[in-house]
Amino acid sequence: MKIQLLTVVLALSLAGVASAATNLAPNGNFEQAGTNSPVASWTVAGDGAIALDTGTKFAGKSALKVSLEKAGTVRAESARFEVTPNALYLLSGWVRTEGFGPGSYEGVDASLSVQFISKAGAGLPTTFPLIPYPYTVGLPYGDVTNWQLFYRLTTAPADAAQAQISVNINSTKDHASICRLDNLTLAVYNPPKAEGQAWVYEVATKMALQSAEAVDDPDAGNGKAAKATKGVHKKGCIVYGPYTKDQAAGQYRVTVRAKVEDNTSAEPVFAVRLVADGSLGDMANTLFVRGTDFKAANKYQDFEFEAIKPATGTFQFPVDWSGATSLWLDRITVTTEHVLTPLEIQTFWP
Repeated sequence: MKIQLLTVVLALSLAGVASAATNLAPNGNFEQAGTNSPVASWTVAGDGAIALDTGTKFAGKSALKVSLEKAGTVRAESARFEVTPNALYLLSGWVRTEGFGPGSYEGVDASLSVQFISKAGAGLPTTFPLIPYPYTVGLPYGDVTNWQLFYRLTTAPADAAQAQISVNINSTKDHASICRLDNLTLAVYNPPKAEGQAWVYEVATKMALQSAEAVDDPDAGNGKAAKATKGVHKKGCIVYGPYTKDQAAGQYRVTVRAKVEDNTSAEPVFAVRLVADGSLGDMANTLFVRGTDFKAANKYQDFEFEAIKPATGTFQFPVDWSGATSLWLDRITVTTEHVLTPLEIQTFWP
């Protein structure tokens, strides 16, 4: 029998949910062979192949094996499945690779993506200015010789009806490259209440300003804000940091306080990437904000998103700006939801 603890580990145990959450990933434990495909509910395109690997697996009888014999590209795709618009999902699983190199990029890379699909059957845009793949987990460079956990929080777009998971390998090398996955889970993530300790990072003084400036602002918490001015500052990453180790491993709520000059456009204004350095799924979540998300122009508003911090590494919150309108950033607040116990840390990040 397939061990289920680690297939739903972050969606259930980590969130403290008593009842089982539904795993939406088709054949996510990779135990079933297909009739028209070697793996039930999965197909393959490109130069490679997929198979059920009974020799190297994380748990149960088999794992998904995606492989290339030489240079090329291969894409394994799951069957489509229904999702709830605006719902927060956690994608997690276990990965192991071969033929990727000794540890840095050696011409072979792999990624795992969630493609959201509208009711009309069209693939929804998965791009945001300067963040081309917001629903993608970049798997590590170099061979992963032992099974490692990856995870990614993502919110289904408002017009999403279905989704599809894909695994991609790109290689420029004329030798075999293999990516194995097991216990793949996509489940609704229900975070606990944020009632614990909070840390406040004033953007203008506690974070690095790359393409923004510190300005006096009486509406800001400490009288100063980081401002990116339309037509003056370069779009792209405008602030980053603070590379903090203040938080223990656990679940957190991140609140970004910001305002814009123009809130009439539905065009993207900024995105905040939660980067948990030191973890396998290092881009743990992303907040996307458009002009119309603000209730009023020139008035600060809070935007929240969820975060999971691994047992090692740091938190940072780089902000990418589209240049569509002037933007002020006041502070980023990180509030504790649940701190992992030593046993949970050993379970999630062995």
